[in-house]
Formats: sequence, structure tokens, C-alpha cells
Amino acid sequence: MNPEKLKELLALLRRHLFSVISTAVALGALVLSGFWWLGIQDLSDEHALKTKQNLAMINLLKTGPVLKTELAAVKEFTQRLEANLTVEDDLSDNDDYFRRMAARARVRLEDFQQMSSPPLEEGALFRRVPFTVRVTGTYAQVQTFLHAIETGPRLANLTAFGMVRRNPTSTDAALDLGLELIGKK
Repeated sequence: MNPEKLKELLALLRRHLFSVISTAVALGALVLSGFWWLGIQDLSDEHALKTKQNLAMINLLKTGPVLKTELAAVKEFTQRLEANLTVEDDLSDNDDYFRRMAARARVRLEDFQQMSSPPLEEGALFRRVPFTVRVTGTYAQVQTFLHAIETGPRLANLTAFGMVRRNPTSTDAALDLGLELIGKK
């Protein structure tokens, strides 16, 4: 290439500097994504090999069928647990969850507040979503509501509990709860 043509090329590149830089970045990203894709393929191949070795090992064990059954049960439980995690930002769904339980137990939901979650601890798999709830009704109704919270589809941790009779002559009771539901990160 002669020096005059080289000078013309450099002048052209300087005039279209943005295009040159964009092209260089795009080519760099293309090369990087190619290496990344090759790495993912290697990991995928290694995962398939380990899965095949794992299945062969389980089939050699006497307790292989039992292990397969237990693994299937654990996977099913994990999926059910993850499907019922609370979403902190979905306020209407969280409100509906407690209102449905209150309606089934036939208690009056006097007060319901969703508090802001504490910061996530390092390595935490789930978020703790705190609530305060106050319900009133007969002792049996309040007890049914508490049982529904404890055995409901969402995992709950009671942090505060208070129950009082509203009036010494009546059977009405008031239940104050502080609880945390396990939520998605």
C-alpha cells in the first residue's frame, strides 16, 4: 500500500471516528461472545457427562429406586415451595392472601400492614417480608385464623403474638400478630 492511500484512509477514518469506534466495539463484543458461547458449550457438555455418571451410579446402588423416588419428592416439594413464595412488591396479592384467610375463618381483619423488609443478609436464599395483623372474632374463629396462617401454603414465622378478650362478658377475642412470610429475593 502506498503512503498516499494510507494517508487518505487515515483521514477517512478520522472523519468517521464514531463509526470506527462503534465497529471496533462491535467486533470486540462479537469475539468475546464467541468465547463465552464456547465456554457455555463446554460447561453444558460437562454437565451432561456428570448427569450420565450420576444416573449410572444410582442404577448400580441397591437403594437406587428409593433414591430416585426421594429425589422426585424433594424436587416436587421445592417447586411447590418456590411457587408459594411471597413477592414483596405485590401488595394487592399479599393483602388478598390475608383477607381470604380472614374470610374463611370468619374473623374481622381490623388492621393489616406490610412493613418494609430488612436488608438481605449475605448468602440469604430468601427475603423476609414482615407484616402486622389484627383480627377480631370469637375465640374459635381467631384460633381458626391462626391455624390457617401456620398451615397455609406460604411459610410464616410468627415474631409477635398477643391475644386478649375484648370484653370480659363476651366471647370475642382480638389477635395481634407480627409475622414474616418467606419471599423471593
